[in-house]
Amino acid sequence: MKKFFLMLLALLLILFLSIFLFSKVYEDRLVQAFKNQFIDKTNLNVDFEEIHFSLLRYFPYGLFTLDNAKIFYSKHNRKDTLLNSKQLRLKINAINLFKRIYEFPEIIISDGSIRIKGEMLDTLFTGGDNTNQKNNYFFDFKSIKLVRCKIQYHQRKSIAMNAYTERSSLSGSFLSNSLAFKLNLNINRFSGHLNDFHFKTNDFIKVSSTIRSQNNSYFSENGKIFIGNIGLGFSFLYNIKNEQLQVTTNSEKVSAKAFFKQFLNQPTIHVSKGSLSFDSFYSINFNVANSQKLTLKYSLENIAIEDFKNLSIIKLEGKTSITNDFNKNNTEINSYLIHYNGFELSGSSKIRDFPKPAILIDSKIKSIGEMLLSDSLSLQGNLSGNIKVLVKVDDINKLYYKSLKISKIYTDLTLINISIKSIDYIRSLSGSLHINNDELEFNGKGILYNKKFKGMLVLPEFMNVAFHEAKPSPKILLEMDRLNLDSVLMTTSANSTFLINYQLKSKIKSLKYKGVEISDLDINYTCINNRYNCQHINFKAFKGSINGAFTYSNHDVNSLSITGQGIEIKNLFKSFNSFEQKTVTADNISGLVSGKVDMSYQILDNKFDPLSIKMVSNITIENGKLSGIKQLKRVSNFLNISEIDSFRFKTIHNKIDIENGMIRIPSMDIASNALNFQLSGQHGFNGEFTYWIKLYLKEILAKKYLSKKEYGSGYEMDSKNGLNLFLKIFGNNETFKVTFDKKSTLENIKSNFNQEGVLLKSIIKDEFKLTKKHVLTENDSLSLNGVKKIDSTHNKKPKKPFKIEWDEIDTTKINNQ
Repeated sequence: MKKFFLMLLALLLILFLSIFLFSKVYEDRLVQAFKNQFIDKTNLNVDFEEIHFSLLRYFPYGLFTLDNAKIFYSKHNRKDTLLNSKQLRLKINAINLFKRIYEFPEIIISDGSIRIKGEMLDTLFTGGDNTNQKNNYFFDFKSIKLVRCKIQYHQRKSIAMNAYTERSSLSGSFLSNSLAFKLNLNINRFSGHLNDFHFKTNDFIKVSSTIRSQNNSYFSENGKIFIGNIGLGFSFLYNIKNEQLQVTTNSEKVSAKAFFKQFLNQPTIHVSKGSLSFDSFYSINFNVANSQKLTLKYSLENIAIEDFKNLSIIKLEGKTSITNDFNKNNTEINSYLIHYNGFELSGSSKIRDFPKPAILIDSKIKSIGEMLLSDSLSLQGNLSGNIKVLVKVDDINKLYYKSLKISKIYTDLTLINISIKSIDYIRSLSGSLHINNDELEFNGKGILYNKKFKGMLVLPEFMNVAFHEAKPSPKILLEMDRLNLDSVLMTTSANSTFLINYQLKSKIKSLKYKGVEISDLDINYTCINNRYNCQHINFKAFKGSINGAFTYSNHDVNSLSITGQGIEIKNLFKSFNSFEQKTVTADNISGLVSGKVDMSYQILDNKFDPLSIKMVSNITIENGKLSGIKQLKRVSNFLNISEIDSFRFKTIHNKIDIENGMIRIPSMDIASNALNFQLSGQHGFNGEFTYWIKLYLKEILAKKYLSKKEYGSGYEMDSKNGLNLFLKIFGNNETFKVTFDKKSTLENIKSNFNQEGVLLKSIIKDEFKLTKKHVLTENDSLSLNGVKKIDSTHNKKPKKPFKIEWDEIDTTKINNQ
């Protein structure tokens, strides 16, 4: 046994000595063979500071160590470096090296950089810079290890990729006309650009693939890339001869949140959940300008976005094509299903010219819950229909609803029982809603102030109103059976203003306002800058009919022109509280009034200015009755004729005007069975008045009057035994006097005081010329100081509770009137 161990030890010693002697004897030859065969016979230009060879430790393999090694793309060009390594170690089969078979079990590149230039790869296979001669060699790499290395890939100025790896490996074979190797790259940092598209990440990237070359082409098989937790499949094909590159990538249901965060440097859209699948195909011909093409097919599922909490992309499938070096793009969304703010959208879309795209959307829409239009406005009910819209976006990176430019839009929607949550006076809207090229139209029915209505709303420039804060100017057509206007006014203050301009046409069968019942209302008016212009109003009230027009504003001169027929005066006065005066009230007058009134007036400090009224009228009262009026009651007491206190008449016709706070009543006839009046006068808004009355007593009343009088003046007889009396009533509503005044009565009754007055058109024209508020002047004011005192010592009979005065009447100058 001892002899055996001694023999074994001797053999090992001989073997060691043989290897040592072989290494010493052939080291220089092996180094020279490496230089001649590996370097000189290939097209590689290898440069290094020192070379070391070790055979004993790795026999039958040898280890070449090159310090500060550089490998250039060709022997004659030292500008383009393929490899730069602080220490390049190559383990090689020393025996096969003499056979020009370069078998490398292991290559270690440490602290170096690899620069791959796509346009120069073909020089590695030729015999020189300007020859097509093929090199005849074979490399077999069992393992290439990269330690702390930079890897760069460039294809002219179009593509640049930069990677850094702490430790990676690859293996394969490299012939003079082909190659095949496996990659297992662990990349710690990665950046680059594809034309104008730049990318950068510090996340860990793992790449595995098989790279082959054949017939002037490089291609990959079974490629996988893991970027963080995102796994992608990839492949490429590169043809050296025509310099054409094709790259495909794909993924299956990766995290959308991780994907967008990973591949968008500064994402404007922050995805919080969902999955993404896609396939992409990229191609470029480096010899042809504008040849880059990229096609993406993708599918999104259950996507949620942080800034849009109520948005959920249930399903979206699309395709994007980018051509002309990424200067042109076209996207087709084949189908989508989106939930947003209580709406469900489904359909297709087309997008062109990203990032300033034009977007065509063709969608079905329906409600799936409470529909949120804004933070303070929401709808409840059912909505369904179709939407087509063409939108232009100035910059997708600054996407905001106000930046949208709507070129064309069309909607056809059906509404069922729609209510606005923050508005309770209108609800249960049902009908159709159309938007056609920027005009919105609603046609349907609903409930307004708890009353049913039907109608139409047209809103021009809808998109400017919705997206650009333009003031709406709707046109409204409204038909109702009943409406309580008091309920409407309770929701707004008396001084409230509307911030929109609008036009309203309305027909209401029955309207109630302050106890007044109005029927068959037909009105058409516009509101522009809070000025109302009613072109037409027609309704029935007080057992008659009224029609006309008006304008109204809190700042300008207002106008009113109405024509009435058969209006019941008592109800009219009662409904409007006798127009806030006590001279003639609903208890004093009855009959039917017809005629026309034209008037202008102003609102000052949000209050009606009575002194600004200018009015002309032409009215007729039929089947009337006057009773209980203080002025007539005093005349009745004065004359001791009760028939004057209360009497009926068939017809009164007159043209009354108002100006400067003064009502002027031209001469008019009032006829009854027992007596006739001729009356004229003026009544100021300050309560002071003067009336002149020519009172004709027929024979019966004349005898009654004369039988009670002890004097023989103050009257005149006519041929029919009737009697004419001339009276003047002046003062104010609290204190007034009655006198006989033939002279002034005749002057006022027979003067041209019954002229019609100025037309309303002229009045309004003059009103616009006013520069200051109307006030009563000293001359306009009616005062008792202007009434002449009458000396009636001989012809007066005191009667309580009044003081009565009269003038002596010259009966010889009075004709029967």
